[in-house]
Amino acid sequence: MKKFMNLFYLFFSRILYRLKNKTKISVTAYCDSRCVFGRNNYVGRLCVMHNVQMGDYSYIANNSSAHDSKIGKFCSIAADVKIGVPKHPIDMVSTSPVFYNTSNKMGIKWARNHLFSSESPNTYIGNDVWIGSNVIIMSGLKIGDGAVIGAGAVVTKDVEPYTVVVGIPAAPVRKRFSEDVVKDLLQMNWWDWNSEKLKENVDNFAEPTKLIYVIKNANEQSEQQK
Repeated sequence: MKKFMNLFYLFFSRILYRLKNKTKISVTAYCDSRCVFGRNNYVGRLCVMHNVQMGDYSYIANNSSAHDSKIGKFCSIAADVKIGVPKHPIDMVSTSPVFYNTSNKMGIKWARNHLFSSESPNTYIGNDVWIGSNVIIMSGLKIGDGAVIGAGAVVTKDVEPYTVVVGIPAAPVRKRFSEDVVKDLLQMNWWDWNSEKLKENVDNFAEPTKLIYVIKNANEQSEQQK
């Protein structure tokens, strides 16, 4: 009875938390108890999430999955994306976990020792990252702030901030902005602003150089008034 009551409390406390933070999770999505959401998140239909932290205003669309991942704020993740795909050993006789994992999903206890860890290292998705449809991101990678990953890409290496990557395996195409603009945006950390400041500057987001100019000018005026 106590176990049932604990599960009942956990279930409804999570619902209340999501309502309070305006997080929308499809009834057909699965998010385990280790998932932590910010504010104004969206998780689409048939998504599967294991041990995922998602920052404010980020969404993941239908039929996507993420495992052991930390996703920043304002990320746009399209449908059919796979984040944190685990690896198997390729230098052993077999790639099946039956031979190297003492706690594999099949429940077979042939392996006497744990020879290869099936636990995925954390995958880090920065802030304001756009991930196109059908992208696969291997586990343990770091995707920098402002990066763009083209549809269908298979990401096997870290992606630098504000870099556009495409292809199989994913390779850099170009930077979204000049080095100076990228540096200013990274220093600005606009994704950490409160909602009031974001709304005040929403018209400046259409042009990076304008936003940078406005914020730098406001900071200079503030320093002069001290």
